[in-house]
Amino acid sequence: MFRVLIIGLGITVQSGLAMADHEHETDQSDIINVIAIEYPPLLGEDLENYGIIFELLSSYANDHFKIRIKPLFLPPARAKQNMTNGHWCLSTYPADSNDIDAYFVRLLDKTIKIGLYRKRRAGNTAPFRWNSLSELGGSSIAILRTNVQSPYIESLMRAGIKPVYVETRHQAFQMLLGDRVDYAQGDNLTLDAMPDISASAVEFSDTVMFETESGFYYRKSCADQVFKAGHAPHLIENQPSDELVQ
Repeated sequence: MFRVLIIGLGITVQSGLAMADHEHETDQSDIINVIAIEYPPLLGEDLENYGIIFELLSSYANDHFKIRIKPLFLPPARAKQNMTNGHWCLSTYPADSNDIDAYFVRLLDKTIKIGLYRKRRAGNTAPFRWNSLSELGGSSIAILRTNVQSPYIESLMRAGIKPVYVETRHQAFQMLLGDRVDYAQGDNLTLDAMPDISASAVEFSDTVMFETESGFYYRKSCADQVFKAGHAPHLIENQPSDELVQ
């Protein structure tokens, strides 16, 4: 599950991922399809690593799953139907509150904050913040390319902001440092993934556009299929502390 707060736009959005139909879970391969809902910049078929949320889930899977995962993007109604029908094993789409087989795993203790980066300049002494997107009107922002015209992109264009689509986050920062755009969209974890971009060269905004908590649900009845031995969280928490598997 992830909860997205669109700061300054007055909107709260809930979205996520769900597991694919049962036939995908039990085929002869070691890959499980994870249903994904298009919601850039957090999730998207054309986003780098399919977006921040799937990137985090993939990292967790590398350490704890004995199977591989891949996204299968579906409309929200179809994803919700899969959850309601119990046709899932892994999901970041909220599980039904009455589903006692569902178990939640938090992926990050801190939230992901999505905002803008600007190039550090000697003349930029004021904090990098804004009260309304219209204050950024006339500027250009490097944004990861998507195949949808999302409400977020539409809100930028209504404010007079020009989105400049790029294929990777690294390309966005190259354009920013090369003075080809005014800002680059990113998050508070972006620089950790790009060690060649110095924090002294760019500045992250105090104002954030999205803030999200990241985690996922799994069905306890699928644990043996999904997790490496000793890695299922619902079993670990019931063990004495000296028996925990890290």
